Amino acid sequence: ALARKLVPLEQVGRIVPALDGSAGRNRAPGYCLIAARHDLEAIQAYLSRFRDRDKTARAYQKELERFLLWCVGTDDCEHYKDFLAQPDPSWIGPKAPRTSARWRPFVGALKPESQRYAVLVLRGFFAWLVSMRYLGGNPWLLVQDPLTTRREVPIAVDKALPAPLWRALVQPDGILDRLCAQWPAVPVAAPLTAKAVDAPGAQYRLARAAVLLLGCSGARREEAAGAQRCHLQPVPEQAGMPAGLWELALRGKRQQWRTVFLPARAIDALRAHWADRGHDFENPDQELALLSPVVIPSTRTAQAKHLSEEHGAPVLRGKGFSPDGLYQLLTTTLVRVADDATLPLSEAERNQLRHVAPHALRHTFATHAVANEMPADVLQRLLGHASLQTTAHYVRAERARGLAAVAKLYPGLS
Repeated sequence: ALARKLVPLEQVGRIVPALDGSAGRNRAPGYCLIAARHDLEAIQAYLSRFRDRDKTARAYQKELERFLLWCVGTDDCEHYKDFLAQPDPSWIGPKAPRTSARWRPFVGALKPESQRYAVLVLRGFFAWLVSMRYLGGNPWLLVQDPLTTRREVPIAVDKALPAPLWRALVQPDGILDRLCAQWPAVPVAAPLTAKAVDAPGAQYRLARAAVLLLGCSGARREEAAGAQRCHLQPVPEQAGMPAGLWELALRGKRQQWRTVFLPARAIDALRAHWADRGHDFENPDQELALLSPVVIPSTRTAQAKHLSEEHGAPVLRGKGFSPDGLYQLLTTTLVRVADDATLPLSEAERNQLRHVAPHALRHTFATHAVANEMPADVLQRLLGHASLQTTAHYVRAERARGLAAVAKLYPGLS
């Protein structure tokens, strides 16, 4: 019975009047400040407040659509908190497109931290409904937060790539260069399809550019997905400054802009990727994405987004990835690297690459920066941390690794 109701929020056209909250006991008397006739419209009004903050909107939508689907059967907040700790198996499934019949609200059991986050989102949502005079009271004020264990280092710095593996991937003539060289670049005649003979090379050159962009700047995947050519320029040469550095303006959390720096190696990789796209990298004024798909699926949505027509022939528009699309590109490529038996990788390195997410490249940049004695305040600005305390996690993790290495020198001491 549950499975019939499990559709994403945007596919919920209406809820039967008996269950839509329009005549709920908790509706506030008097004038409501939002034009919401029922709970579904109230959720849509709330999410519209975050329409310019994609990541926040996605996170809040996930929690609210879960709660809405669950509320069709019951409305007790404590029971929902219990449900978060142990979702019904029919609500759990592998990650699938939101348009797919295989989509499910959960991909697995939630960790205590995620359960607490869900309760906090719902409490904030209900507080907003009360302030808008849609509801008379906030029942989540009576619900205690799920118990969590406070972690000493909440940032997963241990997921950073070890320095030898990072160098093996990105150094000149390293693993990514070797894979790109198997399919030499050719002049672009038309956008590539998945079956095109040159598609693997273009995909590897795109992945190499993405790995270097994230790993050399510490950018978040959302920031890298939104990075544009017009925000990238060479750093003027000056005394004491290495030649070949470029600066890139990124828009990060809280819509704050910051500047990061890229070495010539990353710029060369971007140039090669742009050649596959048929775009002129040397024109600095283009509002084109630094990273853009080169192999376009045959779906109508993908074709409309990424292709236009010039002189009767299709050309790439240079639209960027969605954050999830960039995630998929990187994880798929690194799994392919890990599974290539011809590459000089240990089994431990292969296992690590199979589980690398884009955020691990941000951790890689930060931990290697600390290992090379970058001042914490400089690293804070480059990473876009609001608090120096967050950046300090990398310093503590580096110290812990140093202590562990020293301890191995004295195995007889306890």
